[in-house]
Amino acid sequence: MPRDDLHFRLRIPDGLKKKVELAAAENHRSITAEILVRLETTFSTPSPDLRPLITTVVHEVIAAMGETNRKDS
Repeated sequence: MPRDDLHFRLRIPDGLKKKVELAAAENHRSITAEILVRLETTFSTPSPDLRPLITTVVHEVIAAMGETNRKDS
């Protein structure tokens, strides 16, 4: 069964290629799989516009947890 995945050539600096090869080996993946995981991760991270909001919410949760811990003591 033939695959319909897009095939294309990609030029990358030798040093970067070596880093990808090393990461792929460490993660027990093919080079293609390593690149795909890293691309998917990049596109699934929050938009830079959301980072300040996420940071604020995290700080508020941590502060609330601290208050809860003080009440329980």
